[in-house]
Amino acid sequence: MKKRHVIFDFDGTITDSFGPCSKGLMETAKRLGMPADEKVLSLMAENYGLPTVELLNICWPRQKHEAFEQSILDANAQGHTPLFPGAENMLMRLDRAGIGMSIFTGRQKSGVLPVINDFGIAKFFAPVITRDDVAVGKPDPEGLKKIIDPLLAGGMAISDILFVGDNKADYACAQNAGVDFVAVTEAENVNRERFVALGLPEENILNFLRDLPDWLKI
Repeated sequence: MKKRHVIFDFDGTITDSFGPCSKGLMETAKRLGMPADEKVLSLMAENYGLPTVELLNICWPRQKHEAFEQSILDANAQGHTPLFPGAENMLMRLDRAGIGMSIFTGRQKSGVLPVINDFGIAKFFAPVITRDDVAVGKPDPEGLKKIIDPLLAGGMAISDILFVGDNKADYACAQNAGVDFVAVTEAENVNRERFVALGLPEENILNFLRDLPDWLKI
């Protein structure tokens, strides 16, 4: 499908972060005597990708979340979570095809820029819009519109733009912005059936991020 610009989510789409992050948060909850069972893990899996404060409020409502900050800092100190296999090559293929790329993520800028810089992929993305840049997070389309509106003003059509993500908030955000969406189900917490149930056409659901150039027919 012909596209001129692709906007990517970050966690669970470009980086395989759910495993390490969920493990640290669940261990912290256990230590604090908070629920840390399969129900909580399922809630985390379904809502992963939302801003951290919102995710914590879903998993542990009416609780103080300051103690989780150290868990997140400890996870970051252990090194960056890996890119999905083939991610860099995929970005190179899109770049060679003349497709512009950007990022819209619920993560804070301090958690995104070091990763894309250290992996050498920052050069592919302009702009990088994070939770710090918006008043309201996903599924509100504010962040997407910060990318889309200048593209439209520059002569692109809305049909030229694609958003790629891994969770229901990403899909809802794309719908709210009126832009096409592709789901990537490579992360361990994501499954195809969830997106089918939400009404996303199956041809817009990819098993692997590395398959995106083939979907775009480039």
